[in-house]
Amino acid sequence: MEFDPSSDIWADVTPVPQDDGPSPLCPILYDPEYSQAMDLYRGLKQLHPSGVEASERALSLTELLVHLNPANYSIWQYRAQVLVELTAFGQNSDRLLKELDFLDDFAKHNMKNYQICRELAFTKANLQLDMKNYHTWAYRQWVLAYFGGTHGSNPKESQPGACQYPELWDGELDFADEMIDKDIRNNSAYNHRWYCIFGRYSKLGELDNALETMREQEIQYALDKIAQAPNNASPWNYLRGLFTAIEPKKPFQTLDELLYAYLSEANHQQAAESAEVDANGRTVPYALEWLLDSKLEQLENLPDNHSRILTCRHNTRYVIESGAREQLQDWNPEEVGGHPIYDPDAINEDGAFSQLEKKKAKQIDGKQQQARIEELEDHAAERWTDPYERNAELRKTFRAQKKLRLERAGRDASLRERIGWSDDIALVGESSSDPQLSTPVLRQAFHDARGAGQRKPVKPKSGLRRNTRRVPIMSDAARKLAGRMLAPRDAKR
Repeated sequence: MEFDPSSDIWADVTPVPQDDGPSPLCPILYDPEYSQAMDLYRGLKQLHPSGVEASERALSLTELLVHLNPANYSIWQYRAQVLVELTAFGQNSDRLLKELDFLDDFAKHNMKNYQICRELAFTKANLQLDMKNYHTWAYRQWVLAYFGGTHGSNPKESQPGACQYPELWDGELDFADEMIDKDIRNNSAYNHRWYCIFGRYSKLGELDNALETMREQEIQYALDKIAQAPNNASPWNYLRGLFTAIEPKKPFQTLDELLYAYLSEANHQQAAESAEVDANGRTVPYALEWLLDSKLEQLENLPDNHSRILTCRHNTRYVIESGAREQLQDWNPEEVGGHPIYDPDAINEDGAFSQLEKKKAKQIDGKQQQARIEELEDHAAERWTDPYERNAELRKTFRAQKKLRLERAGRDASLRERIGWSDDIALVGESSSDPQLSTPVLRQAFHDARGAGQRKPVKPKSGLRRNTRRVPIMSDAARKLAGRMLAPRDAKR
């Protein structure tokens, strides 16, 4: 409903004028409409001293007052309490939806600085809980870009509040510095710092004097952070951006002399021969990467009158790529105490680089073998954590194997007795690798031999105990079988 102070709905409300005291020094001259509405508001509160009046007329009055003075916190608080009372226990739920529509429209036409600062405070509070929350950082940058404006921004009339508060950028650099000090490895904070200084320029061309001075200051800032944590990738990435992402680009070699201090050993030959030189991360990989890029950049920028020479990894042969001719040696420099630059007959032999790589490979192989030995030692230690239990398990295995050996020895003795063999003749096991001596083959051959032979009964002598043992007459197949089985083990193999 629309506000009408002369309506009968306000008949029970007595307006209460503002009390500035008996002799106000400098009374505020309010707009008459605002003063009349505020008098009714005070009368409405006096009518309900212990709470609020949950009615449509109260909402109508507060709506007028916030339009006349959007910064009046007391009116917003009273309106919120009225809405809570009206929608309690699920009643008038559509009223809250209408209120959201009212707030959306109100915010578009009543943008106040304190509201934007509230959004910055909101993101700051969230970043205190999660300092690397990408979404919170992105939202904060959007608030700054939209309401604070960026270089070259041209807001339209349909974008209320856009670019109206450039002072929002004033404290952002200090905020980014504060977040970096709390966590020097917070890459999002470095990114925000970049955005506050350079990223807000949508088309960053040649830097003016002020920004160039700022770039030099930021380079020193990044180097200071690197000195605090040399193996931290965040300031190294920030430093690279300052050199390569802004025109004019700065050459990498500008920092060569300074960054050599981050190498553990300036003698590259010693570092190449011994891996222990760079053990425990004593060489900062980001510094080494920077120096390599610096050398590559210098090679790419060589003038046309310079020679470019590459080396062969097999025998240190120098290959002329451009700017010079290869030296031809028609004589043997070794005869005069020199060293050949290129020996075509030794192209497949190991040269200095190849020998160095082999030495490196041996070191790597040694480390792998040492790691395997340690792994086996750990495995043995784990299995023998309880010696009694392990010994008991081994004794049980030994007893089972001994039982199998005794059973097998009994079977072998029985077999020798049946076929009339002496104990010094070894029997071939069932797992023999000779297919002609496997159990099925021997069994079939023995069966064939018995079938081919003829048995003659032995007539016992008088007065003697009858011998029930039968001596078969061996056939040719039986003799061949006996020959294979009685052959020495070396012959069988």
